[in-house]
Formats: sequence, structure tokens, C-alpha cells
Amino acid sequence: MRQVFRALECGNVRVTEVSYPEGYTLARHGHGYAFLGLLLRGTYSETVAGKMEDFSRPGTLRYLPTDVMHSVRYSRGSRFLVSCIGQHLLERVADCARLRNEPGRLSGTESDDVGWRLFKEYKQNDAMSPLGVECLVMEALLRIERVLRNPGQRPSPTVLRARDLLHEGVAGPLTLDEVARQTGSHPAYLSREFRQAFRCTMSEYLRRIRVERAQDMLMKSDKPLAEIAATCGFHDQSHFTRAFRQLVGDTPTAFRRRTATQFD
Repeated sequence: MRQVFRALECGNVRVTEVSYPEGYTLARHGHGYAFLGLLLRGTYSETVAGKMEDFSRPGTLRYLPTDVMHSVRYSRGSRFLVSCIGQHLLERVADCARLRNEPGRLSGTESDDVGWRLFKEYKQNDAMSPLGVECLVMEALLRIERVLRNPGQRPSPTVLRARDLLHEGVAGPLTLDEVARQTGSHPAYLSREFRQAFRCTMSEYLRRIRVERAQDMLMKSDKPLAEIAATCGFHDQSHFTRAFRQLVGDTPTAFRRRTATQFD
């Protein structure tokens, strides 16, 4: 059965930590509020208007407007941070009328670190947390709105191939010249097109997917930090710690300690 953890009232947002066991399903239903879900771990699939989407990357944010009908199946035990968004906050995001009527998602580099900052603020739970949570939820809504406003801007096959090469070579040394050579494009052209498509440089993208891989290893294994750093393509443990803290807001050690005590 579903397990509900601590709820935090943050003005126009109510934030709750929830887990679902493997194989759990939710029949078609809607919510009487706008919904923002942060995937903390696990995988699930969701069907909206006959279209199924899979979600498997920790840090992914899923937005559903009020009363959007959907069904869910959890293929692996999943844990979420669920934000129930009040109407007043939506009205404050005055230019997001389209957002309130269309589901959206942020994942990978699109989500940047807003999801993990939201989770950290929720766990902080001090006098400033309600304001911090509201601000981060609004930031997530605005980022999703930008994605929804530009549905036709799809990366070219060359840029998508470059992205795939970054994922395939996440643990090894990669240079712009090498990626450009393998995609048959000029480095300057590829660099410009990649930044336009993913709103970051290739080095920033690679750093983020390495950190995401490290997060997964920290949550699922007890391997030493030095081994995780090497596996994920960082020069050394010091480089790993700096990059991890910059993107996640915690050191790898603090992240492992927090997730170990909160997820098990």
C-alpha cells in the first residue's frame, strides 16, 4: 500500500513525501488541485489522454493541472515529493494560463537543480522553509511553462546524437572536437546548436549526468566515494565533491547519509 510520510504546509503549497510499492497501480483519476511531483527514486509510467510516458530519472519533475485524468503504474518501488498547489499561487504566476491546462515535465538538464533544492528545503523545515518552497514551486512552474511554449523546438539529429554520445561516454574523457568528429559536424556549429537545444554547454550537460549517475550509486550502493568518483568520470574525489555540491547542494557524504535514513 501507499505510505505517506511527513506533510509540510507552506502557505499556498502542501508538500508530502509518499512512497508506492512495486507493482502498485492507480486507476484513472484526477486531482482537485494542481500537482507537482518530484521523483526521488524508482520508476513509473503514467497515461494521460491515451499517451503513456515513462519516468525513471531521479530529480524529474511532473506537473499536472487541476482535474487532469490519468492512471499510474509503479514498475519499481517509487518515492516522491508531492506538492499540492493552491489556486492563489497559480494566479500569482499570472502569465502561465497555458501551463494550468497542459501537463508538463522537467528532467535531466531541463530540471537543473530546482527539484533537489525543493527537496532540501522540505527537509530543512525551518521558519524560512514555507517561503523557500513556494518560491521553488513557482520557479519550477515557470521553467515548465517555457518548455510548453516551445514544443516545436526539437533538437536536430546531430545534436541528439551528440547528447547520446555524452551519455554513452559518461565515465570516460570526451572533448568537443571528438564529439563533433563522431557526429560529422563543425565544433563551433555543434556547440552553438547544443546550447540552444539544452540551454547549457556540453561540458555542463556531461557534468550533470555524471552527478545524476553518482546520486543513483550513492542511494543504491555502499561503494567508497573514490570508486564512485572514478566510475562516474571525475578526475578525483575532490573534483567529484565540488561538482556534486554545486549541483545538488550537499556533499556526496551528506547526500548518502540523508537518503539512507530517509528512504529506508
